[in-house]
Amino acid sequence: MPRLHNELVDLLPQILDFLDKQEASLPHARLSPDGLPQQRNSVLIFVPGKEEISRVIHCLSELVATKNIRILALHSEIALKLQMSVHDPPAPYERKVIVSTSIAESSITVPDVKYVIDFCLTKTNRCDLITNYTSLVLEWANKSSMNQRRGRAGRVSNGVCFRMLTKDFFDRYT
Repeated sequence: MPRLHNELVDLLPQILDFLDKQEASLPHARLSPDGLPQQRNSVLIFVPGKEEISRVIHCLSELVATKNIRILALHSEIALKLQMSVHDPPAPYERKVIVSTSIAESSITVPDVKYVIDFCLTKTNRCDLITNYTSLVLEWANKSSMNQRRGRAGRVSNGVCFRMLTKDFFDRYT
């Protein structure tokens, strides 16, 4: 994963804590001693494949103990029982972070996801016309896939989607 993405993963807890503190200023919020809501918002991160899931989880794993984060991987090769564990609600003061391939784009809905972070990449099976061999190719996700991913945020309340590309690129390319 490029250095910028590693830095983003390192900053993720602080960014989400900041957003949660903004929400905590609402009158109904029950707060912890650190000023965060008791019920932390869940996060869904879209990455293109299993290798990228492992990298993000590795970067986040150092923060698990200090930031009370539960990290879950989600891709097609995970057993159904483990896939369904993404629906388990987080414990009080815990943040659930799901790192997923496009499987969560449409086939699985996690209602408590408030934040979606989309790296806007996907892996697609392509056949080489000369050799007739197929392989997974990394490419930009199309606009409809990105919009579908954005729709995973805020199923039960307002949601926020962060796309890891510029608006100009999004408007021109996809």
